[in-house]
Amino acid sequence: MLEKPVDGGARWADTIRNLRGYHVVDAVVAFMFASTGPVALILSLSIAGGVSAEEVASWIFIGFFGGGTITAVMSILYRQPLAHGWTISGTAIVAAAIGKFSYSEIVGAYLVTGILMIVLALTGGFRKLMDITPIPIVMAMVAGVFLKF
Repeated sequence: MLEKPVDGGARWADTIRNLRGYHVVDAVVAFMFASTGPVALILSLSIAGGVSAEEVASWIFIGFFGGGTITAVMSILYRQPLAHGWTISGTAIVAAAIGKFSYSEIVGAYLVTGILMIVLALTGGFRKLMDITPIPIVMAMVAGVFLKF
């Protein structure tokens, strides 16, 4: 189940009062990394896979808009930074599929995967999976995705 948000959510006055210079610097660095890393990979994948400019634009838009919206809502509700959006490893997985499947098939697979993740989150399945999966196995799977890059 989803954890309950902090009572009252974030207060803008508290946020502004507690804002420090290093918070702004951290935010700018995180923004620059999130803006350049996955986008560069998406652009190179789209050129290699023959994806149209419109499809690339929609891919990048939904990544920023969807991830930004979810990040803002969750961070305000839980009163802590909770970044959501696309991942470089998730984009790298598309690299293996882009030559073998159409763009619409890849989008469909992402939608089905997203629905499965929502079901796992709402039923507490993620917690159960994380409890039985050793962390070194998880880290090895992540490393395996990046090996060829």
